[in-house]
Amino acid sequence: MKTEDHQRDVYFWDMDHTIINNDCDVSWKEFLHSKGVAPSNAMELADKYYQDYLNNTLDDAEFMDFQLAEFKGKTWEEMLELSRLHFTEVVKQKIYPEAEEMIRQQMSEGKLLCLITATNSVIAYALKEYFGFDHMIASKLELIEGKYTGKPEGQYCLGQGKVDLMKSFFIENGGSLESATYYGDSPADVVIMEVVGNPYAVNPSPVLLKAARVNDWPILSFK
Repeated sequence: MKTEDHQRDVYFWDMDHTIINNDCDVSWKEFLHSKGVAPSNAMELADKYYQDYLNNTLDDAEFMDFQLAEFKGKTWEEMLELSRLHFTEVVKQKIYPEAEEMIRQQMSEGKLLCLITATNSVIAYALKEYFGFDHMIASKLELIEGKYTGKPEGQYCLGQGKVDLMKSFFIENGGSLESATYYGDSPADVVIMEVVGNPYAVNPSPVLLKAARVNDWPILSFK
């Protein structure tokens, strides 16, 4: 990070249901299924894991094994091509106009923006690329000799995992949770909003909505 970046507060944006009206882990499997890449039972399993996510009962390891099956043996370039196509065909039209306006405005004001998402780094990269976020924190995938193993690498970027990865970001780049702004929508975001200086609940889930009202966090509704 440039020296002047240390003087800038960081604005963290969650992705699914915050910037976009979409769950990319689900739509990614639908997309791969439509292209004949994912197996026939992919959608049934995707729906199950999505409900687990909404209920905050997701088994991270089990889900990642399912989610990353199609990555095994593929290169970054091969999967990024699919990711960009997924973004063009599915995700782009689901961006909330209010979110895009806010993000573009923050960028024009010289604020430092970071996309932060539990979605893996390959799927999220196309949206990061579209907006031109300064940084991205996402769930990482294991590469060995230039090919994906179908396994995650490092900490899963959800809930407390996000908090830990944000702390690591600040150690490397400067700044602090106390001065950070965070936009998120899910029950897993409560633990993040409890520690950042400027939390915003965007299209909040019932659990997050309750926490936002109790803690007097600003609530944003994007259509």
